[in-house]
Amino acid sequence: MAMKTNIMSTTDVFFSGFCFQCSKKERGGVLVEFAIVLPLLLIILFGTIEFGLLMYNKHVLTNAAREGARYGVVVKANNYLDSDVIGRVKDYSGEHLITFGNDKTIDDPIVIAVDSNNNEISISDACFGDSLIVDFSYTYTFLALPALLPAEWETININSRAKMRYEKGCSYKN
Repeated sequence: MAMKTNIMSTTDVFFSGFCFQCSKKERGGVLVEFAIVLPLLLIILFGTIEFGLLMYNKHVLTNAAREGARYGVVVKANNYLDSDVIGRVKDYSGEHLITFGNDKTIDDPIVIAVDSNNNEISISDACFGDSLIVDFSYTYTFLALPALLPAEWETININSRAKMRYEKGCSYKN
């Protein structure tokens, strides 16, 4: 009587310590499973990339607001104009936003000065202890996922606001 040997053929595959027989039927099943799972994996991948870009652009816009506010309070002695601060914010955001060809324009920033009691004052009258506020918004348009999202979710408004305190004396007292 001949003894059976437990010799594996070339179509056997080892996976995590188990041996699976790979028949032609099973190869087709694996392909079908992959075809079912692939769209889900791609949605997760592109969703992660989109979320990362959204967070990066939010960070850039926050820094642009800070940059404008800092410019306004530091350059106070030179009697800057609101348009100088607005230009600084737009330049910074235009240089650093990642949009892959979409519009990089932000809404016109609102630049206001407030005194220590939070009453709005003229920027030219702002003194030590008063604050400068730069506030604006940007409409972020999703890049890869618009086909999968409802129409009202294709864009998100990102708002940025920075408030900095004047640390130098009044320009008319210098």
